[in-house]
Amino acid sequence: MPFQLIEEPWIPCRRSDGTRAVLGLRELLASAPGLDAIDHPSPLVTLAISRMVLALIHRVFGPPDFSAWREIYDGGRFPEAPLDAYFRQWESRFDLLHPEFPFYQTRGLTKKYEPDGVSKLIFERTKYAAESAVFEHRPSDFEANDEIPFGEAACHLVALHAFTAGGLIKKKDEPDSASAGPMNRGAFVMIHGDSFFETLLFNLMIYDPENSRPIAGHAKKDLPAWERPPLATPGPGKEPKRSVAGYVDWLTWQSRRVELVLNGAGTAVSGLVYCVGQGLGEDPIEDPMLAFRIDKARGPVALDLSEDRAVWRDCNAFVRTTNKDVGGGHAPALIGQYQRKELRAARRGRPVRLTVMGLRGDQAKLKLSRMEELRLPDAILEQEELRAAVAAASEYVEKVGKELRTAMFIAASHALAPGDREALKEDAGKLVESAGVERHYWGRLGTAFDRFLFSLPNDSTAAMTTFQQAADAAARTSLNVGCVGLGGQARHLKGQALGEAYLGHELAGLKEKEAGV
Repeated sequence: MPFQLIEEPWIPCRRSDGTRAVLGLRELLASAPGLDAIDHPSPLVTLAISRMVLALIHRVFGPPDFSAWREIYDGGRFPEAPLDAYFRQWESRFDLLHPEFPFYQTRGLTKKYEPDGVSKLIFERTKYAAESAVFEHRPSDFEANDEIPFGEAACHLVALHAFTAGGLIKKKDEPDSASAGPMNRGAFVMIHGDSFFETLLFNLMIYDPENSRPIAGHAKKDLPAWERPPLATPGPGKEPKRSVAGYVDWLTWQSRRVELVLNGAGTAVSGLVYCVGQGLGEDPIEDPMLAFRIDKARGPVALDLSEDRAVWRDCNAFVRTTNKDVGGGHAPALIGQYQRKELRAARRGRPVRLTVMGLRGDQAKLKLSRMEELRLPDAILEQEELRAAVAAASEYVEKVGKELRTAMFIAASHALAPGDREALKEDAGKLVESAGVERHYWGRLGTAFDRFLFSLPNDSTAAMTTFQQAADAAARTSLNVGCVGLGGQARHLKGQALGEAYLGHELAGLKEKEAGV
């Protein structure tokens, strides 16, 4: 019994009119002009399927240059003839239940190993490692007969290869452990267009692997997972590793050998066998959807998600100059391509909508899953001076946040130390954390930053002044809120007064530096 992902509905989508649909690959691409986005409850699934679809488009259309890109864009839809020809050629490889080459799987594992429950397939329900805050809502136990439909299993299977955690696997006669999937960490950016067709085109990089666009590769060897033979069975020892053959290989990288297990009736997925697959070689890959900073010891390091850091705080990292700054990293290559003059007509001066998605993993631990949207005027991509203003604003609020923490530490130290005694730094630090002044401060600034971005093209000086004033006010208010919880005794009030004096002095000093005094 086949489950053909080309035709069978399995990808949840949102139409432009807001209604929902579940589509197969052919209809997804044919209907792309009338769709808004892939709309799965898990941001990990949404991102992984989006990248898989991009790999499919790259394989069929390229495009090798901006002229070819523009031809697709001006056509308003993906040409059906090349897609249909490709689907006919590789139809069997898109069958989730194929007897020899099931989609994103390796046959024969169920004959050797006992399966895990279907929960291991789904990140939001997984039992990887200990429970962590992001997944604490999951049930603690699952019924032995728990199962999910084929389409939902396909969605999570694609995400599993991309985001799987590293750690112990322990299958007999195989390596004991495996490295994490290629997307296990990082804040991945996608550009959102007015339709899903535009979204796909805006995230479709110029594809010329022989000339390292978007990453180094070899055109004849750069194949998607469904065109490759199943992963080989590794022997005892270390996880086998290989170099990435190119961007299409990278977008569909298979991290594990997996085989889905069906229920007794063969009508749904009830579990899977999960084994060591392949690790990444030593060659560094700079994913076009990631921003990078430069670490003195490690070189380029991808910008990561943080539990206590909203995405807007990293706006500068996503839009700064596309040249690789000496010592400063660079924006995602995807944003660099979108900034180019060849795409200016396609942008039409519309606000830029960036969707930031990803997982923050640490070895076998899954710490954070997130999807956020960042909007900014197109003029910021056009004008270097506006991007410099965004960088200056980001630097300013970070400095204010640092001084706010120091001010709260001063207040906390006096609150904990009656008379002339000195408080232990560790105790004062814990009190600062519990006061939550930084969370309060950053929570007040998100809306102010949005206003700053959209007022920047009209009057950058006034926009900067207003935003700095908002940051100063937020810091003072946050310090006051934090100090209220210290108490009302004399030492508490003195600590608050000293903290406020320190903060006022430092804010004035920042203003003097800004003015060049």
